[in-house]
Amino acid sequence: MKRLSKFYVLLTALFVTILTSCDKDNNNRPKATMTTAKTEIRIGLRGTGTVDIDWGDGSAKETITIISDGTLEIIHNYASEIQRTITITGDNITRLNCYRNELTSLNVSELVNLEFLDCLLNQLTSLDVSGLANLKILQCMDNQLTSLIVNGLINLEFLQCTGNQLISLNLSGLVNMRELECSQNKITSLDVSELAKLEYFGCAQNQLTSLDISKLTKLIVLNCRYNHMNSTMLNTIFTSLRTVSGYDYQIYIGYNGPNYDDTGTSECNKSIAENKGWTVYY
Repeated sequence: MKRLSKFYVLLTALFVTILTSCDKDNNNRPKATMTTAKTEIRIGLRGTGTVDIDWGDGSAKETITIISDGTLEIIHNYASEIQRTITITGDNITRLNCYRNELTSLNVSELVNLEFLDCLLNQLTSLDVSGLANLKILQCMDNQLTSLIVNGLINLEFLQCTGNQLISLNLSGLVNMRELECSQNKITSLDVSELAKLEYFGCAQNQLTSLDISKLTKLIVLNCRYNHMNSTMLNTIFTSLRTVSGYDYQIYIGYNGPNYDDTGTSECNKSIAENKGWTVYY
């Protein structure tokens, strides 16, 4: 009996050791956290390996296997609307969709393999993705962002941050950016001098009084409507445009001037751009 008791003690100790080891391994894995009070949550994941999800409501952790050639959607329902923190743990998450979840916070700083993040239509006030060196696409429009940190992301190609509360946006180091849409914010100045590969640029409905696009030698479409630029500034932009042909190169300039009074638009010399092959739209 004593030998049997010792056996059970050893077996119990081994089991506890295994569980402790698993917890330690899980703690060392990259994780993302998000906070919400919504009763139905939908999350999309892509990548390889297994992912553990702690829904923050006391239910059992959910373990799923994700794949690299398709986005897996996971749905979870809560009994009531109270703030909960969801924790997603996985070694190789390359895409995360968490849009329309009424998120008030999102931390993805540990997901270093992330290439695609879609967190649009939430309630986020800040977002820092500056450490995600592999990120290529970021969609964070229609939140309440007053702070968005993206500088230094050399692989970022597409940034959509329309419909937030941004006053400034640091775009330094985004050398591979091809499409930037930052309209419907409160931005007063933008430095796009390092965005030499930019093709589509939307900065409408901001508070810009000037804009230097002289380094944007790949530009195809510029939408700078509803800003505070006067006719002299618009003429400077037209002069900076390269001469083009054989494609529909477009620039949108309506409602520019102090307080969006349209004086900049009505008094500028559109022929400067048109003579270079660009179509000028109101």
